[in-house]
Amino acid sequence: MTTFGDWRRTQILSDPNAYVREEAAEALGKIGEIAASESIRKILNDENSRVRSAAVVALGNLKYKSAVPEFLERLRGDPVADVRADAAYAIGQAGDSTAVPALLDALRGKNQKIRGAAALALGYIGDRTSITELQTILNNEQEVGEIRCAAGESLIRLKDETSIPTLVDLLLGTFFYEGREIHALEEMGEAAVPGFIRLLNSKGMEEGPAAAAKALKRIGTKEALDAVRKWEFET
Repeated sequence: MTTFGDWRRTQILSDPNAYVREEAAEALGKIGEIAASESIRKILNDENSRVRSAAVVALGNLKYKSAVPEFLERLRGDPVADVRADAAYAIGQAGDSTAVPALLDALRGKNQKIRGAAALALGYIGDRTSITELQTILNNEQEVGEIRCAAGESLIRLKDETSIPTLVDLLLGTFFYEGREIHALEEMGEAAVPGFIRLLNSKGMEEGPAAAAKALKRIGTKEALDAVRKWEFET
């Protein structure tokens, strides 16, 4: 039975104005409107690329695994790079390990935004078969910094403790603090404490030490708390 809510969503998402369709999909994804998933799914092939992106992002936010086949179609064949990047990230949010080969193909491509989204998606999925390729990217000093950070973040999510020192080196050298890398490191718990202490004691940086101090306090080991107390006393 079709409810009024279903009918209303269908009407908005099929509005002749592309801006209305885009905004509707975005809003439904943000508020977590699971019941709208199938309605949003219908506009994944919209003629307007911004609408397609909004639909992909919304379904990714909803972790709507049933739409992964359509995400893969967008990733492999959409004419707009931004839509392909959004599709890669949405696959990661959906957590479908069957899509790992497609994400690895995207990771080997040339478009930096798509590669970064694919690198992050592999970490969210949690399939450890991608570790070797992600390590290669992280350790390649000629690689784009944002891509290396994305690979490093995913390696941390995959519990690859050997990647911690390299990711910390990268953070120290790029000033790339968007929060995701810090949170990913924090998930490693005590293993990440030495790296955070390095960030804590870095000179001439603004966001890094403060973020490291907060993370060390949350980890809460004696080594972590002693380092924070020493840093606070000296600053």
